[in-house]
Amino acid sequence: MLTATQFSPQHVYALNATIPSGATLSNAIDLSGTQLAGMFIPASFDGTLIYLQAAPSLDGTYSRVQADGTDVAITVTAGKAVAISNLAVIVGWQFIKLETLAAQATTDTVITLATRPL
Repeated sequence: MLTATQFSPQHVYALNATIPSGATLSNAIDLSGTQLAGMFIPASFDGTLIYLQAAPSLDGTYSRVQADGTDVAITVTAGKAVAISNLAVIVGWQFIKLETLAAQATTDTVITLATRPL
């Protein structure tokens, strides 16, 4: 059996969700055995909410993730690292997109996803 000093969890910060300028929806992201734990929101981000969308396959039909009949929204602030406070509502989603209510006005917005192994 491994002890705490022998186990070294891998955190992945290389997954990027890009919302094109003028758009509200990111590219599809394959989390592949990891769980979304947080996001690094760039200073140029327009808006204060990000909704999660999920699909059964990478090229599938995406729809907003709901918990108890309510769309899952994450409150964010431009230029901040944002932790996902309720991991239970997003665990298990492999294929996701990020959706904003405000179109990204000035440039493509790249949000770096902080994930952890399942």
